[in-house]
Amino acid sequence: MGTVFLGLAEKGKETRVYKQFHPWARDAFKRQVSQSALNLVRQALGG
Repeated sequence: MGTVFLGLAEKGKETRVYKQFHPWARDAFKRQVSQSALNLVRQALGG
């Protein structure tokens, strides 16, 4: 669970960063972040 909360805290920082990108880059970055978050959750759950 700690990993999930840490991920949410990091996502807040990343949100401020990728607001500076062009929309297409922002969408790609969001997808990458979402995929990384899913991978972290799977690892945390032992999957």
